[in-house]
Amino acid sequence: MGNEQAKARIAGVFAAAAPSYDQSGVPFFAVFAKALVDTLAPAPDWHVVDVGSGRGAVVFALAPHLPTGRITAIDLAAPMVQALRADLEARGVTGVDVQVGDVEALNFDDGSADAVTASMVLFFLPDLDGGLRQIRRVLKPGGVLAFSVFAGPDPAWIPVYDAFVPYLPAPVRSGDLSRPSHQDLSSPDDIRQVVEAAGFSGVEVSEVNHDIRFESVEQWHAWSWSIGLRGVWAGMDEPVREQARAAVLDEVQRLAQADGSIVERFAVRYVRALAAS
Repeated sequence: MGNEQAKARIAGVFAAAAPSYDQSGVPFFAVFAKALVDTLAPAPDWHVVDVGSGRGAVVFALAPHLPTGRITAIDLAAPMVQALRADLEARGVTGVDVQVGDVEALNFDDGSADAVTASMVLFFLPDLDGGLRQIRRVLKPGGVLAFSVFAGPDPAWIPVYDAFVPYLPAPVRSGDLSRPSHQDLSSPDDIRQVVEAAGFSGVEVSEVNHDIRFESVEQWHAWSWSIGLRGVWAGMDEPVREQARAAVLDEVQRLAQADGSIVERFAVRYVRALAAS
């Protein structure tokens, strides 16, 4: 699959997910966004570009830290941009410009941003090096890149995601369905290497475990439709999807605690790097 085809597929998945994206009532992307903003440590007057903004988890976490600054939020999926604009208006958040945009072809002048944030997005880039170099281009010398990626699956949940596999088309049966990943972001050393090669220095990588709690099996199922995993469900024909749903939720039920709640651990790597002078 070519780069443009890959991006069109990704945009299609998230365009379809936009109305319900991260709206299941489960604190999820907001948890990672807070940790990412802590990693960034923004100054109050910065211009921060948030790429792959989705419904604005990072934007809403950033806004209180930038009383005299501004945020430009971009996303590849136009419906996601429209949804974020509506969310900003509903919550009365100002100082945010929201645009349709591509990380691999950023529409910003050289050196026009103090920082770029990317929460759970860089592993989707067909051309990761190209995207990182675009980010480096728009950052001022010494500007900050802060991003997050998943570190790996929760071992206890491997049977849940394995339960999807028999119901998937053969071409998509390989890989870890539980966590989007990229081979060049698969370890701290890999991260440092690819980020430094794109023109950054002082690369710092930390890892944090976040326990995400679901009130019930049904809430987990609703949540799974409100994130990128929606693409897996939606790619099945309806009869197959019903069979997969039964098999997957049976495995989720096995993890339920006495009160019916379920906890999945998400190991996340947070990266901070400086645009080399």
